[in-house]
Amino acid sequence: MSFDQPEEFFGMNHATENGRLNDNTNGYLRILMGVAVASMWFWSGVTEDTQDIYRAAFLLSPLIGLAFIIWGIATVRRTSKTPPQPAVESLFYVLDPQGIQFHLPGPPELMPWSTLVSVTPLPKQLPMLKLLHRPVGDRFNQQRLVNGEACSRDGTKLVDRLPLWQAAMAAKAST
Repeated sequence: MSFDQPEEFFGMNHATENGRLNDNTNGYLRILMGVAVASMWFWSGVTEDTQDIYRAAFLLSPLIGLAFIIWGIATVRRTSKTPPQPAVESLFYVLDPQGIQFHLPGPPELMPWSTLVSVTPLPKQLPMLKLLHRPVGDRFNQQRLVNGEACSRDGTKLVDRLPLWQAAMAAKAST
């Protein structure tokens, strides 16, 4: 096994399906908000000393609430008609001689090997690994959780390869 070539690790990305489920939840919350705003007609009242702005809100609250209810129903109908999305295999991590590259979410980040203090498997969350590192110029260690179940194309898992890479890069740095 060569530690001169980058090694890519992939995992299942559920972001598309999670986005669809979040839209569905937002639709239900809009319906509830619409009911709350529309009910303002019943739980508030207008008296002679009510200011004009509150009187206008009192008169428009059923319409505003109805608009939120319709918006929520439309959102729920749209998301319920969309079929569930399958998880997509995505690039999660790349181990290379410079360090560990993190590819999700957002732009890739590089954690140099020289900043990595320890790699610890979490016993209660078995596929997870805790990386303890001290960024260059920082006074305190930071921790980052990574998915140890991410697999390379040949089937090896990150939980098996990361300690080997760390040991090889430490040996390379000490020579």
